Amino acid sequence: MDTAVDLIFRNAIHNVKLELMNQVRNTLLGETAADLAFSSGSAFTFAEDRTQPSVRLDEIDRTGSLKAKRKGVKRDPRDIQATTSKLLAAIRTAPGSGIEYLGKQLDMSTKELALSVKKLLASKQITAKGQRRGTRYFVKGGAK
Repeated sequence: MDTAVDLIFRNAIHNVKLELMNQVRNTLLGETAADLAFSSGSAFTFAEDRTQPSVRLDEIDRTGSLKAKRKGVKRDPRDIQATTSKLLAAIRTAPGSGIEYLGKQLDMSTKELALSVKKLLASKQITAKGQRRGTRYFVKGGAK
């Protein structure tokens, strides 16, 4: 059986441990939250504090702030059309470019461009030559 002194010591040790964990967490989160999220690519939380939502890499934009868009939310058709138009213009200016190069030019991820590429291919405004990462895109009727 635990004596009253044992309970007091356990409680004091537990409180010190929680306080130390909170100080370490606040230091880490305050100084390196963005670095941790970008380098690990996975969610991070602390076991003692499940009230705060975990932060995932796909929820942080390039500036280090949280994105408003959640996974599974459809993009606005006007945004898709605007992206498609920008992509077609980029392919016109740099025919034979791959999706990674085009994404860098437009400052968009290749994942964001995938739907626009599919729409342009389906409407036969562009053609594709190659496979997977080696695929190069050309404006329909342009030189290959």
